[in-house]
Amino acid sequence: MNIIKTGKELRDDLLNLKITRTAIIEEILFERDIFMLSADAGAGKSIFSLNLLACLSFKAGKTFIGFPIMKECKTLYIQLEGDYEESIERLRYMEQGGMIIEESNICIMEEKELNVMDNSSIDGFFARLFHIGFAPEVSIIDPIYKLAHGDPSKGDVALAIIRFSDRLYSTFNCTNVLVHHNLKESYSNTGDKIKKDDSFYGHSFIKNHIRTSYSMKSTGEFTRVLERKKGRGSDTRKIVHMEYDPETNILSQDLTTQKRKGNASDRVMEFLKECREKDRNTTSREICAECDVSYDRLRHIKKEPKIMAVINFQKSQLKNSDIWVPK
Repeated sequence: MNIIKTGKELRDDLLNLKITRTAIIEEILFERDIFMLSADAGAGKSIFSLNLLACLSFKAGKTFIGFPIMKECKTLYIQLEGDYEESIERLRYMEQGGMIIEESNICIMEEKELNVMDNSSIDGFFARLFHIGFAPEVSIIDPIYKLAHGDPSKGDVALAIIRFSDRLYSTFNCTNVLVHHNLKESYSNTGDKIKKDDSFYGHSFIKNHIRTSYSMKSTGEFTRVLERKKGRGSDTRKIVHMEYDPETNILSQDLTTQKRKGNASDRVMEFLKECREKDRNTTSREICAECDVSYDRLRHIKKEPKIMAVINFQKSQLKNSDIWVPK
């Protein structure tokens, strides 16, 4: 789609265009998003993907790793690694743990021979999908490096992966979830692990294609952490701590890591009461970090009557941002 806007039309959009993204999973996944999950080997990329697949089939009101599901979605799982039987086994354990799928919203395609460097291979994939009549609202590709017979750090391979993602996106108007491996760990001559700010592996073309990305790492035998690497920031959670149950293969939010308990509004209110007791001001940045909420969620919370009853908002002359001043 091409867009041409005159200055007058641009001004009208600045004043009136609503650009709030529609959440599928609050603070995590949104409509028409290109989302990447990258993880170390053995951290549980496919477990995460199958948890997501199952949960997206649920009706609104349930949760995925503790975050509210805002709408049920027809979800396509493109399995490029591992066996279909392995996925079935894992889903059986999840259902035994209470994560019961809604089968009308799920389609799994095991596509070991798909090669996005070959147009006939791509056409064959879409022909199979159209034949069964399943129109995904979310497509999970696990893992993306298996889409092409080549190295995703190479420009031509990266572009082929992106074009396939774009075709899914434009054909079905869907959200794409791209599952990927982190860069392998490397060590110095002294044997010390080399720390990297970004463990993404692949060409920058792929990185630029992504709108929201999280890296998942193991923090213990049964704990994992999701850390946002790319995103709008205002509507996505920065850090998510998770627990892994090996008996059911279910991921859940690790609430022991939260500084405060209760829902987002209650956590913010508790912190504001502490600020009032200490007669100290605070800021949105501090509240988001202290209370584990996204900026977008906080924008809604600050308008709640109970918040406005205890807080005045003053503009900071330094950054023109709000200072939260207890009444």
